[in-house]
Formats: sequence, C-alpha cells, structure tokens
Amino acid sequence: MGAFLEAMAIARANILIAGATGSGKSTLLRSVVSAFPGEERVITIEDTAELELDNPHWVKLECVHSKELGGKTTQERRLDVADLVQNALRMRPDRLIIGEIRHSKEAYYVLEALNTGHDGSATTIHASSCVDALARLELLISRDFAQLSPTEIRRYIARVFDVVVFVSRLRDGRRCVQEIAELRDVDANGRYDLHAVFTKRRDDLRRHAGEISFPGGRQDPGEDLRRTALREAEEEIGLRPASVELAGALPPTPTVVTSYAIYPFVGVIEPEAQWRPSAGEVAEVLELSLPALRAGYGRERLIRRGLPFRTDVYVLDSALIWGATARILGDLFERLAPFLN
Repeated sequence: MGAFLEAMAIARANILIAGATGSGKSTLLRSVVSAFPGEERVITIEDTAELELDNPHWVKLECVHSKELGGKTTQERRLDVADLVQNALRMRPDRLIIGEIRHSKEAYYVLEALNTGHDGSATTIHASSCVDALARLELLISRDFAQLSPTEIRRYIARVFDVVVFVSRLRDGRRCVQEIAELRDVDANGRYDLHAVFTKRRDDLRRHAGEISFPGGRQDPGEDLRRTALREAEEEIGLRPASVELAGALPPTPTVVTSYAIYPFVGVIEPEAQWRPSAGEVAEVLELSLPALRAGYGRERLIRRGLPFRTDVYVLDSALIWGATARILGDLFERLAPFLN
C-alpha cells in the first residue's frame, strides 16, 4: 500500500484521505507529501498548522481566527480555508495540500482549485469509508450550492479526485489504511464508478483463514448483507453483481474461537462469468465440485492453539476445509440432499 500511494503521489494523482478523528489522516497526508519531488512548489493550507514539510519550496498558509483580529465584525474577523485556497492560486503552486475539508464553502473552492490544473494535490475529510467520503463531500457542496444537481456535483468530484483512501484507528491503538479505491468517473445512472484497489477489512481475520468462508469480509456501515456479499465477490474474484443471482441465505455461522459470525449466501453464477482473482485480495480460488466435496467429508483431530479437538473437515486433493467453512458446507449439503442424491 505504501509503495502504491508513493507511486500515486509521484504520478500526480489527486488524493482524498478519509477517516474519523484521531485515525491518522494528517499523518498519512504528511507521508504522501514527503514523496513529492523537492523542486516542486508545495502550498499547504490548514485551519491549525500541523504539517511540517522538508521542502525548500514549501509555502505554509494558516487560517486567521477571531481572537487574532479582535474588535472587528464577525465576517471581518475570519480568514478561512476557502479564502486561503483562492489566494494560493495566485502563488504559482505546483501542488496544493488542504489540511481538511470541513465546510460547504471550502469544499466548493477546493474542488474549483484542484480542477484548474493543480494535479498531484491532496486533502482530508471526516468519513467512515471511501464511499462515505464522496457522499459527505457531495453533501457539503449541496448545502450552499443548491443550484447544482446531485449528478453535476458527482461528475465534478469524479473529475477532481483520482484516489480515495480510508484510514481508521483500531481497538489496539494502531492506525491503519483500511481501503484504497480508484475513482474513475460517474456511470450513466449518476453513480460513482469507484473500484477498490486495496481493502484491509479482512486483515484482522486472516489469522483465522481456516474458519472464514470465501469471499470473506466485513459489512460496511449501513450496507445490506446481500450487498456485502456481492461487493466482496466483485472485489476478490471479479464477479460483477449483475452476473450473480442470489438464491437465498444460510443460517449465520459463528467461528470456533472468535466473536465473528459468517452470513453465507447461495447464488447462481452465469455460465460465461469468469473468475478474475484480485492479487491484492486472494492468492487463488478453488473451484471444487459439490459431489467431490461431499465425498471428501470426514472428521479429523486438529490442534488449535495447542489444544486438540475433533471437527468436521472436507479433504480434496491438497485442500483442507474445516471450521466455519466446513459447517456452512454441511448445512448446504443438507439442504441440497434431495437434488444431489
């Protein structure tokens, strides 16, 4: 991920970094900026100065707050991000770095500035995912610029930003990049054409890989479980949602030693659909026939964290399937028994 972001910075992609308070947005922004060539003129615009760059051509602009201009009217006492963005355009910047987009006015002027030839710029925004970052940016602009239709705003955003990055703070205090997505355009229906490049929703699940069904991931906030299953299938093995017909759901299956539960769906895939595993998500996809799997059923003694136990397994060639995945297969075979006999 780090090499990819560095390459995007050098290639002058416009980057939008999203995350919650304390998730590491500014830290990641500083790392991205450090990859800029030293001969380029970089202008940073922040509400409160946080970024420190090792660049001889760095120009720092900071908002003027009311306490610094006492005795004047409210309007006169404020010099905000939007004002600084407009002034920065007169300073011949090669790249613009905006600390954070918080309000409607600055959201609009940031888009205006980045759409005037300042490729390779970056900014941050509070959001809970890559998709949510675009939705929040769209909402901010629509508050004060209601004359623009939602489709017009989306097309404008899609023309400006090339990459969206989502970072979060984990329970153990680590701050991690959870997702990197490419924003290609807006489709014919006015929806963002957003493609995942890297996703780390499963990072803390990989140590339980034997217990996770495939595809495996986490439900995004506000996302329907069916949509989660289709999204994961598209991200991991390249199956377009339009080529998958979900036939039904199996009961939720808990894992052996964790609090995770799997919500499996059964679907029918069009005959011409092709597997296209994502190198960033999975190493390989096993295509196993149901009769061969059923013939490979047995119970074996396994050792988990030093403790022996007996469990259901399915063995086929070199593949060993156990844990929650084996229990899901058992439930599936039970339901399909009338059709397989």
